[in-house]
Amino acid sequence: MWEILYILQIVSISTLIFTLLILWALWILYVAMMNIEIAVEKGPLPWQSKFMVYPTMVVFDILEFIANVIVCTLIFIDPPRELTVSDRLRRYYNNPSKYGWRLVIVNFIKPMLDPFDHKGPHI
Repeated sequence: MWEILYILQIVSISTLIFTLLILWALWILYVAMMNIEIAVEKGPLPWQSKFMVYPTMVVFDILEFIANVIVCTLIFIDPPRELTVSDRLRRYYNNPSKYGWRLVIVNFIKPMLDPFDHKGPHI
């Protein structure tokens, strides 16, 4: 009996750590991608920058897929209908009566994203 409880404790702690690490890394890469967009709008990037930007974009896309399909599904208890986490958050934000309690989480995340989006509010 105690072994099962111990295993559940390890799994739940591991899941929490995995979730937090994925979300933290996604936020760091989001901030980086917003800065990359600003740089691209100013003019073409030199090949040295592209050498670093393209792998960063691939890592960001993979991490966002994992976050959207696994992490956000666990957090919001809702399967993904969009390709990106931002689109999912916008869906919740734009339909407050339909998604109720999820707005609490979206309103917590929104101030962490909006200041870094040079085009205006991100969500």
